[in-house]
Amino acid sequence: MRHLGANDQAALVQRRLAGGIKRPDGKVSKPSKIRSPEADIIVLRAMLKWATTVRVGGERWLAYNPLDGVKRPRERNPKRPTATWERFVKTRTAMEDLAAAAESEIERLRWTRMELALVLAEATGRRLGSIRQLRWDDVDFERGTIRWRAEADKKRKEWVVPVPGPLLEELRQVRRKLGAVGGWLFAAEKNPEVPMDRHLFDKWLTVAERKAKIEKLEGGLWHPYRRKWATERKHLPLKDVAAVGGWTDTETLLNCYQQVDPNTMLAVMSEQTKVRELVAQAR
Repeated sequence: MRHLGANDQAALVQRRLAGGIKRPDGKVSKPSKIRSPEADIIVLRAMLKWATTVRVGGERWLAYNPLDGVKRPRERNPKRPTATWERFVKTRTAMEDLAAAAESEIERLRWTRMELALVLAEATGRRLGSIRQLRWDDVDFERGTIRWRAEADKKRKEWVVPVPGPLLEELRQVRRKLGAVGGWLFAAEKNPEVPMDRHLFDKWLTVAERKAKIEKLEGGLWHPYRRKWATERKHLPLKDVAAVGGWTDTETLLNCYQQVDPNTMLAVMSEQTKVRELVAQAR
């Protein structure tokens, strides 16, 4: 570990990209895209950083991180699709139609919950992992807030965020439809003591998009709504957008989520302010 360097990292990346690595179970790995070795390097760097904090026999396990200063591999043209308002409206309408045509109460409630999940994704910009683990007591209807629990947050941070009236009313209506008092907003159909599996969220959103006859976004299902939310708020203070959307650093929000869009580009081109020379005032 102490002698790892840029060449070792590059060799790992090339082997993962090429495939053919024999695993302990005897299977051979397939060629991968750059994101797979990138994820491996991130884990490796975290382990090396941790090793510099641990003492064995009075000395640190690693005196320094041998990969410090070595650039990690990155995807040159990452796919970061962004959803649109039109996509949201069409998908939501499809979910309402699916609920109306449901042949059982279980199916009807499924689409009612899925519509709520979509509404929350569009209105809050939160990750699906946080949305699907919401409980009804996380919604404070009197104070008008939602608590996003630390255990459901990627960074293990709790957030309490104010909620506008229309979204609170949507939540009230769904709670009445579900007859819910407490528990999970998105309880599993067969076991209401646990939240619905995230893969089912992907499955039912895909079904709704097909029903709406809209093309699948290459590179994302729920996350494009997070990018949509962040992009729509480019004109607002960056720290506030980060706090409401659940980003612990504004750099990630700025570089990976807020996307260039035609409307703001046109606004830039249409700006009328001109830089002028200062004119000395007469005394």
